[in-house]
Amino acid sequence: MIYINFIKIAAHVGFEVKALEGEVANAYPILRGILPLFISRKRPMMIFPIDALMDEQSSYDFLLGVLHPDGLHCPLRHPLPPNQAPHDRHRAPLYDYKCRVCGKVYNLFTDTLWQGARYPCRKIVLIMRGIAQGVSTQHLAHELGLDRSHVLKKRHAIQQLAEERLSPLPPVRSSDRSR
Repeated sequence: MIYINFIKIAAHVGFEVKALEGEVANAYPILRGILPLFISRKRPMMIFPIDALMDEQSSYDFLLGVLHPDGLHCPLRHPLPPNQAPHDRHRAPLYDYKCRVCGKVYNLFTDTLWQGARYPCRKIVLIMRGIAQGVSTQHLAHELGLDRSHVLKKRHAIQQLAEERLSPLPPVRSSDRSR
């Protein structure tokens, strides 16, 4: 039992445990299948298919509350009537709506940094969660099966928005930097 705890701790902090691999695998045959998950020299953390465990509708509802706390509206700020049917249903639960006032078509991601993203809502929630938790870009991209450069661009955009909206300091103007 001591060996098992040591391996979990060692794998978590990234130490190499070559000397114990054979000893533990021989002493505890049940660990042979999962031992490589804990003893990885390239990625010291386990990779879980977490996006497959989440519900798409609940992810959409979460994003609606985060991205549009005042309710969904068109780009010209006309609110979505409660009884309006979707304009396009090709990507449930992410429907496109057509504004009855101005005729513009919009959805949950219109006028957000996720505009044009083709990811399911649950993947976007997991990207945001990973960034908020400080998970490395490489690990997050690998865990979600995404391109690292795209995740990095989204991370930078989210961090910039957070800095602009949540910073207690006044924004720095470009004319102030030259002095």
